[in-house]
Amino acid sequence: MDWNLLFEWIWRLGVVQFIVGLWTGHQKRAQTNKKLVSEIPDLDETLAKINKKLDVVGQGMQEILHTELDELCYRIIYVQKGGTEQQFTRLKHIYESYHALQGNGTGTKLYKQAIAMPVILKEQINEC
Repeated sequence: MDWNLLFEWIWRLGVVQFIVGLWTGHQKRAQTNKKLVSEIPDLDETLAKINKKLDVVGQGMQEILHTELDELCYRIIYVQKGGTEQQFTRLKHIYESYHALQGNGTGTKLYKQAIAMPVILKEQINEC
């Protein structure tokens, strides 16, 4: 028995198996890639639907924040003729959220008028 010939065949068989393994792995990856590529239109459609819903939610949230901003500014400017520190803090948070959602200039105008009002104590507020 020629041991060198036997080892050479074993080595060749190992190389062949290695190459077959690489090729098989490549084929599986290619099939997976084809499947993923075929699903991209579905993903695009799903993302478009999600983005549309997010736009609607953002518009609704902007409207709610504008209403809150409007009511609080009205109270600070016209009813109380000033606001408490808590009201000004709340007003700032509402305005920042509203502004981040790209609210229009009416909210900014109201906010600037309200923050120009004096700080008053809670006890000074006449409940209306």
